Amino acid sequence: MDWVAYDFPPGHGGSKAAGGWRGQKQVWFAFRFEGEDEDFDLSAHPPPEFEAWRWAQLHEAADLIVPFKRAAYERVVAAFGGLAASRLPGTPG
Repeated sequence: MDWVAYDFPPGHGGSKAAGGWRGQKQVWFAFRFEGEDEDFDLSAHPPPEFEAWRWAQLHEAADLIVPFKRAAYERVVAAFGGLAASRLPGTPG
């Protein structure tokens, strides 16, 4: 997958925008998680970037993100859609 970039919207008050950044450019990788839910520790490396997590279907990702990042997430979903599990971890089937 190529680099995925997005610009911060005018007036965005996030820490990166406050530091003078115009946006963000990312490279995404796909991995299959074979651990247990308890293996996730969002506070393992302070400061934590996220306060919570949950399993979701890949196609839901773009709807779960702030609007200015949505197009970037739609590209990720399109690129990795063929790799996505047909069911969520911990569900029967």
